[in-house]
Amino acid sequence: MPIELAVSRDEETFHLVKPGSKVIPVGEPDDWDAQTILPSTPVILDREIRLYYGGGTERKPPLNGRPKWVGLPGLATLRRDGFTCIRLTSDKQPGSLITIPFRLPQPLTHLHVNVDCPGDSRLRAELLDDRTGRPLPGYSLAECKPITGDHLDAPLKWSKNATLPRTTHLVRLRLELEIGEASPNLYAFWFQSV
Repeated sequence: MPIELAVSRDEETFHLVKPGSKVIPVGEPDDWDAQTILPSTPVILDREIRLYYGGGTERKPPLNGRPKWVGLPGLATLRRDGFTCIRLTSDKQPGSLITIPFRLPQPLTHLHVNVDCPGDSRLRAELLDDRTGRPLPGYSLAECKPITGDHLDAPLKWSKNATLPRTTHLVRLRLELEIGEASPNLYAFWFQSV
């Protein structure tokens, strides 16, 4: 029973993330979890996600000439939000992603990221007006204070703004990743009220 990661925007239609990639693969042929993995609900504890699971295989050599099933509990851990990430494939060029249009939450909010920027790699962001594709005044890449280092929860700030603007217009968020020693890994972003 392979466990794969899927996402949904409406909780009805799901799409696999990297089809064929297992969240917890079965073990090697002689391992205790070589034949099956039984999932449970993930537990979020501080900085990590804990995946408690059951694993099983037939015991080798068989007992009294008959195979015997062996099942044991297991634990796999991930960084918080670490099921998947966005990273660059090129080692020289910066890259970016642009979200679908959305309305900024009200009241005043901050934009937060979970990102690992090794060495001198970095992440910046800008808010784009969906109608024009241009950055909102005060929220361009050039005005964004870059995020460096490894952070589970880092607020993004611009030179004159720490909170996001009040607007009812549709916007898009553009996140730019720049490679230093290695590609940044962007695990998540979210909005949080002041």
